Amino acid sequence: MREVDELIKDCDCLEPKSELTQKEAQNYSMRKKKPRIIDDSENKEDCDSERVIIIHNGKAWFPNVSYNQKGFTREEANKVIELNNWNDSTVISIRDEIDKYRLQGNPMHKVLLDSECYDFDTWNSCYMNRNINVTNLPILIVSNDEYQDRLDRELERFLQEINRPPFVYNTELINAVTKNCQSIQSVLVDLVHGKEYNAEKGLKAILESYLDNEFIVNTLDKSYPFRGIAPFDELHSFISCDYKKMMEEPLTFFRIRTKEKDDSKTVIRTLGDIVHLPYDLSDRATEMRFSKAKEPCLYLGTTSFVCAKEGRWNEDSEDLYGSVFVPNEKGKTLKILNLTLSQYLIDGIQHADSHEDIGIKLQSSMLKLYPLVLAMSFAIDESGRNIKYEYLISQCLMKVMHEVGIDGIAYLSAQGEDEYQYPHGVNLALPAYDISADNKYSKYCQMFDISEPVKFDNQTGSAHKSYINKIYKKYHQEILVENFTSIVSIDGHRLFYGDTKYADYDNYLCSLERHNMQ
Repeated sequence: MREVDELIKDCDCLEPKSELTQKEAQNYSMRKKKPRIIDDSENKEDCDSERVIIIHNGKAWFPNVSYNQKGFTREEANKVIELNNWNDSTVISIRDEIDKYRLQGNPMHKVLLDSECYDFDTWNSCYMNRNINVTNLPILIVSNDEYQDRLDRELERFLQEINRPPFVYNTELINAVTKNCQSIQSVLVDLVHGKEYNAEKGLKAILESYLDNEFIVNTLDKSYPFRGIAPFDELHSFISCDYKKMMEEPLTFFRIRTKEKDDSKTVIRTLGDIVHLPYDLSDRATEMRFSKAKEPCLYLGTTSFVCAKEGRWNEDSEDLYGSVFVPNEKGKTLKILNLTLSQYLIDGIQHADSHEDIGIKLQSSMLKLYPLVLAMSFAIDESGRNIKYEYLISQCLMKVMHEVGIDGIAYLSAQGEDEYQYPHGVNLALPAYDISADNKYSKYCQMFDISEPVKFDNQTGSAHKSYINKIYKKYHQEILVENFTSIVSIDGHRLFYGDTKYADYDNYLCSLERHNMQ
């Protein structure tokens, strides 16, 4: 057996590569022919002993060596635990893990490696793969009745997805996700049966656990949904971007209204015409994802494109009027809840380069919040409903968020074809909860400088640009590779957003004089 000091030196939770290069495969083959042997008795003991890994603080630990990688023997594992005082650790069999989770190894590796190395390689390949495989959002269904059943099934699928080696050893994560899934199911049942107090209590408990997580709750000017990872220095090595410019450029939001082309009575000309409905017209407010009937809400989008989709603009029969909203100093301090958690983001954030596992920690926090995002990412195609089940949780969330100091919610549009809506399809909802007979418009309207609404008329040629059009170029700066996040789907075509009529309209609106509703 190797000396204990050598075991401690080599013991690590850093995962080796999951794929073998041709050179590495040759090295493995050579090692099979000439194994590293200390003496015959030691080699025999290593080969005959069951191979295990140590689970400590939610991570798997094993010898980090470049030869015959096959895990600890049980005796080696016990000595490591004893010397490190890891009394709360557990030892698990690699072969048992393979059987338990039905792990499949690489057939090529089976030819190149001995059985113990192959078992470790099979387990480790799974352990390294922290990508999740869940249903793409939004989820389209046809009725209220289907919603609760489908949500239960999707939550169960999500739980099964994280019940495997990359996540299952972290019992705190598994317990938190399981608890949140159960909470979301209970909240929905309570809301369906009119038990709003219980539902509000459940949602408030979920929110309170994120108040100190700046990636999830942050000021508008430092919020991931609008600034990307620019405000988070620890993530900058993840992607090469001009983070200084991303932080310095003023954010721009948009809002639109539509009216029938033959409607000569409706006038959309002033700031009051483009913001949310005033108090005296609040009866006209309809059921929306983050607001109830008769309760106005200021909805904004990062582009006129997402606003037009949310407003179901019919270009043939309707005129569209839009304004730009630029947050002022007060607006920049609004506390925003980040619900733009797509599978794409959850999978990608884990690769943040940090010795403190920042990417893994962020991914874990998003996995815990994902059940809430999932529950609010359904679209139901059913007319004539008095209650829209897919809105119940999101509307309740808007009611309780002020109790924990959150002003608004950033979320991905449910009108897109898939969950790849960032950054052009991000919405911001700010409830007008403070309006009254003496205060027609919410204080949130005063936190933006707003242009007077102008009808869309295929405007072009503006020297000004919106935040999205300045930051998200067609190609990455250093390499001539198309920037995936700059592409949108319009009428079945995938286009660079900067080449669309909506981008030109955004730029035109940004050139207009802006005013404040003091």
